[in-house]
Amino acid sequence: MDPLLVEYLICPCCKQGSFELSVEETFYPDGDPANRAQVAWGTLVCSQCGQTFPIIEGIPRLLTSEMLSEYDGTASVFASTDKLPWAQPLSADKSKEVMRMLFIEGDPNVDGSRSVDPGSEEWVARLTEYWIDGCERSAQKYVRVLGDSGIERCNSILDIGGGGGGTAHVLGQALRAEIVVVLDLELRYLRMAKTRSPVIQAVQSNATCLPFKSKAFSLVVSFGLMEHVPWRPFLQELARVTGKTAYLVYGPNRMFPYDGHLHAPLVTWMPRPVALKFAYLWNQLLGIGWYSRDTLARISDTLHYVARYQVERTLTEVNLQHANVFEKFIEATITSDYHLDPTTDFMLRLVDNKGIRKMVITALMVLGCEPLCHFLCWPTESQNAHHG
Repeated sequence: MDPLLVEYLICPCCKQGSFELSVEETFYPDGDPANRAQVAWGTLVCSQCGQTFPIIEGIPRLLTSEMLSEYDGTASVFASTDKLPWAQPLSADKSKEVMRMLFIEGDPNVDGSRSVDPGSEEWVARLTEYWIDGCERSAQKYVRVLGDSGIERCNSILDIGGGGGGTAHVLGQALRAEIVVVLDLELRYLRMAKTRSPVIQAVQSNATCLPFKSKAFSLVVSFGLMEHVPWRPFLQELARVTGKTAYLVYGPNRMFPYDGHLHAPLVTWMPRPVALKFAYLWNQLLGIGWYSRDTLARISDTLHYVARYQVERTLTEVNLQHANVFEKFIEATITSDYHLDPTTDFMLRLVDNKGIRKMVITALMVLGCEPLCHFLCWPTESQNAHHG
């Protein structure tokens, strides 16, 4: 952890006190003493309420007792793997080793019903492609959207629910940020982020109780998290910590008739018990067989289907002006290097047809049923913040 991160933090318990840092052990990124020393082990003590939080493996664990009670010892939240080379930058040679450590060994969340055997070389290769190579490659589309919106430089970036840090890493480099922070609850993802780049500041905490000062970050991003958390408190917290600009993406939109989490159509319109039964039968009918009934129920428990108009109304209530940038996202996505595995040549030609694409995008936006909702937001008091 960079000692400078303390300037951005606030106690998640009292939401008033700043932290006093006690350092037990430090390390140098890349092993180079020319780099600023980072905190490997230490403690953070709140100046107001006296609550103490540990720094373990360079990651401040800002978890309150309420957060701990919600997750009842989930292995991926609390587990520690001493073998992980967390203080070293991630290279191609280490990628498969890291995937095996984080997702295979003793991981109760790996579903044995998947078509590829957990632990096999093919399974590890798929994880590596998604979490290491694919994650950073797909993040380029967000850079394009921000660039098309006039955002080319940000001093500080926060990625809420940033997972393994791929998107944050790409944004930090593209926007020449001085500090890049990834917040996530799952420890294995944060440790992947630290392994990817020691420059990334990883913080373990809850997205609905952000341990950061108000207006702390010039750019706050969140991609694909809001549908998994209580969304109104999340938006309130996102608005609170946004200094200039926020880029919010969630999906599926409640008005869109398909959910990629459950791999089934129409479930966004159904009552939850009906949706679960239908999703299971649909998966079995198509021979997907990825998820058992219990796994589908576990996924569904964390899903919130929210319509675009609901989010727009709430953003206004929390004093965030917003622009719908779904069309910019599609234009940034339709590039020759992004279609890694097109289903058919016909589909690729279809999306490459600008006239057809424009017609479909316009219809989706008018009806309010885009599959993914993309908002560029800025505080009401700084109307031009999203332009620079």
